[in-house]
Amino acid sequence: MSNPYRPQKLTPEVIGQRLKGLLAQRGLRQHHLVEYTGIDPATICRVVNGRRAVSIHILNQLAYGLDCRLKDLVDPD
Repeated sequence: MSNPYRPQKLTPEVIGQRLKGLLAQRGLRQHHLVEYTGIDPATICRVVNGRRAVSIHILNQLAYGLDCRLKDLVDPD
């Protein structure tokens, strides 16, 4: 039985899924994140596809580009 109080492990795949969801909610595509954040397109692609670990600096840039809180990227609730 899983513990509901145990936080979900924040893997690159989890971050990528959250980014995909936020992009879809806002009607944005990856190239918009490149435009809004200045992050390299290949890096955005790898992060969104869960193939790259992300630093707090990049998470902050992504949150800014998506006009959301950092918490929205790292907290499942």
